[in-house]
Amino acid sequence: SFHLILLSLWMATALPDHDCRADFLKIIEENETAKGVAILIGNDYDNEICKKQNLRILKGPKKDVLKAESVFKQFGAACYLKLNATAIETKTIIDMASTMSYPSSYGWIVFVYCGHGAD
Repeated sequence: SFHLILLSLWMATALPDHDCRADFLKIIEENETAKGVAILIGNDYDNEICKKQNLRILKGPKKDVLKAESVFKQFGAACYLKLNATAIETKTIIDMASTMSYPSSYGWIVFVYCGHGAD
């Protein structure tokens, strides 16, 4: 059975710049023998959307999610990594990840968010 673990979810709001669902599906298709999937979001707020909301750029989130990706790959995970995801992109991926069918080798889903809250 699948387990979805939510560690935190706060981020900038805006429309996605592309279809993140296609990116997620590609990761799953390319890793059909993975043990599970890790959804890794790192928001350092170093983009135009966040600058307009006056969010302070953070130094650690990108480094943190890259390290998390390395660790989860060692556990046999398919990793979806997104930097500076909007709330809409994140909700889209979580909704999709929690309702789709996976290859039989997949046994878990984990969500990791690195950053801080924003409206």
